[in-house]
Amino acid sequence: MKSLWSIIISLLLLALIVVTLMHNKKEIELKVEYAEKKIAVIPVRTTRLQAGYFTNDLKFTGIIRPISSIYVNAAVQGEIEQIFPEVGERVNQQTTLIKVDDKYLQAEYKIDQQNYELAQRNLKRIESLKDENAVTGQQLDQLENQAQSSEIKKGITEKRLNETWVKAPIKGVINQFFVEKGALIGPTVPICEIVDISRFKISLKVAEKDVVNLHKGQKVNIIPQSNPDKIFEGKIKYISLNADFALQYTVEIELENQADWLRGGMVCDIQIQIKDDDLGKIVPKKCVINTNHKMYIYAVRKGKAVRTEVVILDENEESYKVEGDLAKDEEIIVEGQSKLSDGDPIKIITS
Repeated sequence: MKSLWSIIISLLLLALIVVTLMHNKKEIELKVEYAEKKIAVIPVRTTRLQAGYFTNDLKFTGIIRPISSIYVNAAVQGEIEQIFPEVGERVNQQTTLIKVDDKYLQAEYKIDQQNYELAQRNLKRIESLKDENAVTGQQLDQLENQAQSSEIKKGITEKRLNETWVKAPIKGVINQFFVEKGALIGPTVPICEIVDISRFKISLKVAEKDVVNLHKGQKVNIIPQSNPDKIFEGKIKYISLNADFALQYTVEIELENQADWLRGGMVCDIQIQIKDDDLGKIVPKKCVINTNHKMYIYAVRKGKAVRTEVVILDENEESYKVEGDLAKDEEIIVEGQSKLSDGDPIKIITS
């Protein structure tokens, strides 16, 4: 009797399982049928095709350099008697930097001056005898050569005396001194560094595809990485005519120093805006669908989505410049196009 009840219970459980599975199968089939059921009208969002001058930003990274930065050397040898400006002091061109001891040159110049005056007196005395035929032409030539040589020698010594006053060749700020008072210097010993940061320059290396869009005088935006909220305007001053070994062109940019905190050696980002000369068709990037290596845009025509092939001519961060069978101000789909096929009816939503 006990085994009979076990069989009955087993059969009832089996029947319940079969009914449940059939019910679940029916629900799944209904869901699949509903999912595969084609929506009659697909909702989309649209925008208008823009006709305008396409712009693109070329971006580079460069280092700000002073417009001038030179090391000053003395043309004469000797001991430094005095240093006039201090580090950080602004100097003008021809401002005296140091004075070199000149006592030996002064003595040499005194002798040269005496020799010169003597040669001039001898020459005048001989010239006065020329009319009396009391002197030969050879004697006169010798004295003229002596007078000329003494004058040249005196001039050289005088120039060396003037060079003991070492002067700034450019205007700027004394960035550092390499010598001290009492030190011995010569033509090969740098005295100081003068830096002019009234303007800055930036040198870039630009590829062929970008350099064709640049020209002298073109404005650029310069953004220091240490202070990205600040944007300075610069201009292209020079573009090399020949590429280097890496097939890149040198582009020189200059900018005025408009902030006290700008320094040579700062890293900056450079943005150069390129603008087309002709009107073009501009669309948002999200409008374009890439299918089998072909680009498409869905246009709205008579309440239907019409797939139109386009060619990408250029791009920036947000937009494409395209070429294709699209009319001016044509309505194009920006959202919902992934569910569309060519010719599908659509419903434009705005919210």
